[in-house]
Amino acid sequence: MTNLAIKSILTVMFALATSIGASSQHIALKSNLAHWGTASPNLSAEFVFNENISLDFGVTANPFDFDRFKTRFYLIQPEMRYWFGRPMAQHFVGINGSMAQYDLRHHSTNYYGDAFMCGISYGYVFVLSRRWNLEANIGIGWIHTRYKKWTSPDGIPEVPNHKKDLIAPTRIGITLSYIIK
Repeated sequence: MTNLAIKSILTVMFALATSIGASSQHIALKSNLAHWGTASPNLSAEFVFNENISLDFGVTANPFDFDRFKTRFYLIQPEMRYWFGRPMAQHFVGINGSMAQYDLRHHSTNYYGDAFMCGISYGYVFVLSRRWNLEANIGIGWIHTRYKKWTSPDGIPEVPNHKKDLIAPTRIGITLSYIIK
């Protein structure tokens, strides 16, 4: 995925999020604790548009290398949510799309590629206090990935030499939220 594509997606999501009147809307800053469990720093923001609809927009990255395992990736995850009760409390369903670029190494096998995902999700938010919530969610959907695969002594392929389409989990999270407004 090119930097232009990423900038375009971020611009559209920002424009959408800021174009809706926010006079009495809720805004939350969030972090997925499940991602932190894999040493992947992340941050998301959720914007409530009306009594049933919100937009969650998250970014996750992993810039770390370990002894025999390299995991470098970034992930952008927007999700439109429908709330059955009031927003940011109790049950919701969502439609999500994600984009990722990754550079992985396990022993001597390397993978470099991108992935595009779309799916549906279900979640529940536990209200901890006036400003703090704990959210649990899971999603499933379609994943399309294309990547270069090679072993260390071999040369890096010029173009992706593998691609896959599969149905798999597209979201999973235990997320701590702080409601700003």
